[in-house]
Amino acid sequence: MKVATEISLSLFLIVAIWCTVPSALSPIGFYPQQLEDLIRNPDILKANEPLSAPPTPSESIAVNFTQQEFGQPALKGDESSTLGSLLSPVPSPASIPASDSNLGDLPLLGPAAQGGVNTSEDRDFQVNGISQGPTQNLVSSSTSSLALSYLPSPSPSNQKNRRSDERYMFPMLSSLVGSGNQLMEYKSSAVIARILNRTLCLAPFFGGPQKHTGHLGSNHFGMQFEERYDLKELSRFVKVVNIHECTQQCNNGTLDRVWRLRASGSSRPSDWSKWFRSIPGATVDFEQDFKNWSSPDDIRRAFGQLNDDPEAKCVGLRGAFPGLRWRGAMWAAAAYTVHTESIVNASNAFQARILGTNPYISVHWRFEESRCRGHRLGLCFRRCRDGAVVGGGLKSERYVELPLVTDHFDLGAGFHGAGLTREDIAAAIFDKAAEEGVQSVYLSTDGWLRDDESRATIAWVVEEIRKKGFNVSGLWNIQGLPNFSDGTYVEEKEIWRLFGLSQYRNVSNNMISLVEQEICIRSVVFLGSGQSTWSLSVFDGRRSRRRRMEFESSVRSNYTTALGVPFTDRELDDAVIEHLFQDKHSAGPACNGLVGGVPETYEDEAPDGWLDFEACEKRIDLGGKCVRFFGATTR
Repeated sequence: MKVATEISLSLFLIVAIWCTVPSALSPIGFYPQQLEDLIRNPDILKANEPLSAPPTPSESIAVNFTQQEFGQPALKGDESSTLGSLLSPVPSPASIPASDSNLGDLPLLGPAAQGGVNTSEDRDFQVNGISQGPTQNLVSSSTSSLALSYLPSPSPSNQKNRRSDERYMFPMLSSLVGSGNQLMEYKSSAVIARILNRTLCLAPFFGGPQKHTGHLGSNHFGMQFEERYDLKELSRFVKVVNIHECTQQCNNGTLDRVWRLRASGSSRPSDWSKWFRSIPGATVDFEQDFKNWSSPDDIRRAFGQLNDDPEAKCVGLRGAFPGLRWRGAMWAAAAYTVHTESIVNASNAFQARILGTNPYISVHWRFEESRCRGHRLGLCFRRCRDGAVVGGGLKSERYVELPLVTDHFDLGAGFHGAGLTREDIAAAIFDKAAEEGVQSVYLSTDGWLRDDESRATIAWVVEEIRKKGFNVSGLWNIQGLPNFSDGTYVEEKEIWRLFGLSQYRNVSNNMISLVEQEICIRSVVFLGSGQSTWSLSVFDGRRSRRRRMEFESSVRSNYTTALGVPFTDRELDDAVIEHLFQDKHSAGPACNGLVGGVPETYEDEAPDGWLDFEACEKRIDLGGKCVRFFGATTR
């Protein structure tokens, strides 16, 4: 009897603690399945009245980035009905039990703190058959800027959890374009798959056109998606599955439907026959209607009954380049498309060798060889008809003030461009470095792979900047031009040492490109080249992750759910994605942007910018010699 009484008393105490002291037990959270209900029915959440004046959003805590993209606070409660219903201000510290008062900011992950962050387990992580290794091995994408916290994936972790009604989307990547273009297709596919609640099949990248080989061209390391990008991060945005399981689930390689966003000659059905034995023709053609999509509801309405078709278990998405024109969607995908641990580690070693701990600006100087053929490569940049930079939409009314030069180009009368001088290129880079107060410049360029004239142009610009006392580094291979300011060169077979690797065979063109992109993402300022998807990927990575980190920090610091507890990982991710979706600027390397999209301004880009804009319009009053190209109709 005494034992029974003690048991009853213990149960009573446990219930009392549960009801009166929430902080004594695990925080109450929402199950992932409830999230859609919460978004669609905000009344499920009980509103919390703030106990004091609403807190001002916390300041940006990203080190190497600017604070805001739109000149607005990091978080506004009325920003959208969905976010407003999910977020409640954090009560004043005095009203919260000590164990609950510290909601925490995003932690810094550097060499001294490489453990799992804000995660409940450190066992090996697996995304549908693709091993990701121990969680504690995940490290920051930058040793000098704020890291993203790596949290448990919301997607099924292995095949035994696969639902029988799971539906798949296969991105039908274009084989005749470069990896930057293919990544744009991937991001568009990821956005559409997320909104339509489909699992994204991780198709390998194609090698693309072999216009040049550069370093180690015969090595194909990096063709698999998981060799380039962190699957655990991507799976927080969309459910993913490897290509082998995808084909198995799709009736051993059968695509039921093919949805085509736009007509494209950059791929062939035979390109995908390695994985799918049965591929139908395009069952629906959107005829570029995707240019009008600027919200998840637009995409749901566009696909409508197509997505609900019970026979459409496995669909291919074709013609996705140049991608969705809605920047909010592309940024949301980019924020969760981060480099793998191996790329991060190689970048850490490379950065330590060439830059140390010094702040630096980075420049991507693209030598466009297809549109400006017959003109000095690297100094000819294609523009939109109104003079806007291709890829950013940034334009200046002063473009029409430039001297007009009519000449012959591949696009005939359809060509509009900016013709620069090497002096203006050097001055633009020097001015930006001086403006930021840095002494180091990292220059990524493909110009050394073009011709002798291009190599001479690069050498002149690099030497001119070095004469002014700046350290300029890069991975070019130009006779007589050291890769580093100390006069040393990079031997091709020694690059693996710079990357901190143990063997030569693991280095490839793909890895070098990804490491250079990571170095550019980390810089204080980045100057990219118009019409380059390589540059656009860096811009998207820098700015989307900055917005993500600022928003996460603000939510963690200032808000809880209406139940008074911190957000779960899944809820926070969905709030971040919803926040990024609000951006209505145009996106993509195209001149026909989002219909009704918000115009881009120089302030939106700052402190980053486009090299061709900085060296052209920005130097009109500084003695610049830029001209305006216009294509003639005949040769």
